[in-house]
Amino acid sequence: MRTRKNNLAAWLLGVSFCLATPPTQAAAPAEDEGSSNEEASGPVNWTWDPARVVNPTKKAAKKSEYDLEADQLKDIWTQFRDQELTEWNQELALIQEKWSDGATSTAKTYVGYAHEHSARVRVDYEAGNVHVEALIPHQREPRSGELVTDVRTLLDNALSPSAGLAAPLNVDDFPGRFDLQEIAARMSREGTTTGTDGVTRSVYRMSMKLVPDHMVRRAERYLPLIRSWSRKNNLDPALVLGVVRQESAFNPRARSGIPAFGLMQIVPDSAGREVLTGRGRGKPIRVPEPDFLYRPENNVMIGTKYLAILRDRYFSEISDPIKRLYLMIAAYNWGPTRVRTAIRRKRVNLDVGSELLFQKLQEITPEETRTYLKQVLRYKDEFAELPQVQPFLVNAAVPAAAPSPGASPRPGASPMPGGSPMPGGSPMPGGSPVPSVSPSPSLGAVPVPVVSPSPEASPAMPVSEKIP
Repeated sequence: MRTRKNNLAAWLLGVSFCLATPPTQAAAPAEDEGSSNEEASGPVNWTWDPARVVNPTKKAAKKSEYDLEADQLKDIWTQFRDQELTEWNQELALIQEKWSDGATSTAKTYVGYAHEHSARVRVDYEAGNVHVEALIPHQREPRSGELVTDVRTLLDNALSPSAGLAAPLNVDDFPGRFDLQEIAARMSREGTTTGTDGVTRSVYRMSMKLVPDHMVRRAERYLPLIRSWSRKNNLDPALVLGVVRQESAFNPRARSGIPAFGLMQIVPDSAGREVLTGRGRGKPIRVPEPDFLYRPENNVMIGTKYLAILRDRYFSEISDPIKRLYLMIAAYNWGPTRVRTAIRRKRVNLDVGSELLFQKLQEITPEETRTYLKQVLRYKDEFAELPQVQPFLVNAAVPAAAPSPGASPRPGASPMPGGSPMPGGSPMPGGSPVPSVSPSPSLGAVPVPVVSPSPEASPAMPVSEKIP
């Protein structure tokens, strides 16, 4: 009898063990042929996780698809970046043969060369300076008309659009009469330079100042384009103007070392790829070429769509438009993945007010991003004062008057370069900064009348259909 009870107990125990054992245990993966018994002899902890019971074939196929796309994207970007670096180094080597400083264009400066790099024009958009320079063999005076030829070639190139690229300068950027003969006559010898070729040359230079309100004039030049794409992506055009002002100071040939290109400093592998390709959508991966991004219509199209992606994809759960605005601006500079990671790791608390969120972003982000966030907000407020911008502050996903955290004006922000007063604001520089406009008590809920665009607003230029 006792034996029968023991057998029954053992049978029940075996049944209960089988019922408690997860189905995946029976399908445990076989050992690799080369694996040692010592490695496989340790205890195995089988835990039941219903979420992991998936079709292994489908899961593997999905993973391999993403891995293939990631590898393909990495290869494309690496090839693109290596090619850009090679071409840039080759151009730099040619410049340094004659110019010891090896000056090239940056985000807020334009440098154009002519006559086999023996003459150049340098434009500092932030400071509002233009330098026209030419090299003459050392201990020789310029021949008759030699400098005039250099000046004409340099300024013709700088003032003329080419192959769909916007001109770096406009005649309206200069005060008074624009006379090439006078500019050449005012060039004087200012030292020497010795390039890598070992030859010493004299540097003849003439410097000019742009008009005091040159920044506003360039902003107005691109305003129809910015206004059009802002409306298509439901963005405040003042925000887009603020981003362009901080990124490139409205330099259409802007290039930084990341590399990033154009007015809104588009990085081909991030904003460029995400707008033109997306991720996991089955589209062919497209990384835009520099010539494509140097064209203002293409650059602003990608930049505004990327801002909309930041708002709608990365920060769509943020109901407060002011907090969402801060996160969008920080992500445009620091990267959305870093901002989302900070939120996920509780380094950023979204339950606090907008002012505390701003302060927290100032604590956790790099110095570049901290400055970037403050400056874009400041420029946004300044451009919102322009009468050409105000009528189009309608139906914006972020309020036109995003308040500065704390007292206005924003501490540490510098006024926009240029001496003429902004409409409705204080004169710059030297005057007090333009104050931020206080928001409505009910942000995002105030009905805003729809204003029809003015008849004189010119349509945006067509966007190229094909990526080079």
